[in-house]
Amino acid sequence: MISLLLTMALGGLVGFVLRTYRISLLSVFIQLVICLLLFFLGLELGADRMLLDKIGTLGLQAGAITLGAMTGSLILVAMIDRLFFKEFKKNTLFEQTQAKHWGFVKNSVSIIICFMAGLICAIISRFTSSITSDIVLGLLYILLFLVGISIGKENKALCSIKQQGYRIFLLPAGTLIGTLVGAAIAGWLLPHMRIWDSMAIGSGMGYYSLSSVLLSHSKGAEISSIALLSNILRELLTLFTAPLLIKTFGKLAPISAGGVTSMDITLPVIIRFSGKEYAVLAIFHGAILDPLVPVLVGFFGSI
Repeated sequence: MISLLLTMALGGLVGFVLRTYRISLLSVFIQLVICLLLFFLGLELGADRMLLDKIGTLGLQAGAITLGAMTGSLILVAMIDRLFFKEFKKNTLFEQTQAKHWGFVKNSVSIIICFMAGLICAIISRFTSSITSDIVLGLLYILLFLVGISIGKENKALCSIKQQGYRIFLLPAGTLIGTLVGAAIAGWLLPHMRIWDSMAIGSGMGYYSLSSVLLSHSKGAEISSIALLSNILRELLTLFTAPLLIKTFGKLAPISAGGVTSMDITLPVIIRFSGKEYAVLAIFHGAILDPLVPVLVGFFGSI
């Protein structure tokens, strides 16, 4: 994770050096890499036969927990946004994306198409290669480097964060509390699902690899598979629905929805639709939540 942040910092340095130059195709390159990244994520998911076989039986439970966790965090963070971040929005240092509704839809559809194309290709070809994770990681490095350049060119970004003081901690706190409450409610409503297990699954906050591995040891294959599906779904929903989340819950919504992934996988989408001044908030949000995932998953998984 540190290497990813250093890569983006290097991109920021390059962007700062080149801040007087116009790089007109930068946003195009970022969108292209996002599409490639989603294609290979779909390819990686489609290559996991065991996961695909379990989607039918475990998918509904995973989806319910994901929706509960995301809804809880989105509602709470929307309240925090309205109460504590009014000044941040008024004093924004950058022009916001003012694309019309169909422009948002177009970008979301392109992301969905790329992911589904990778998924379908893997299923049809029975793709089983193990190199997709390396390709995804490589694309992520490229993506964060380009994002760093984009942020570095806007060298006043950090100034908007300094105005926040203690309020910067309210965003990860809202995501965490809202996620746990929403996951608990989903677990209470689901038959044959313990509330503690649901909270353990929701505590992954998008960190599907770590949470599923931890729960495989303490809860077994079924809960581990639900955790994997649920946290993958949280990441994908953030990527696919960021414009809709912003329109409904405000510009902090994609950060909260992304959970831990707000500092890597979902960061480019956050920057694209919320604005560049939200980049540091997103990184801080993910960095605070990241070390809490194994603690919370381990705690609820042990009950």
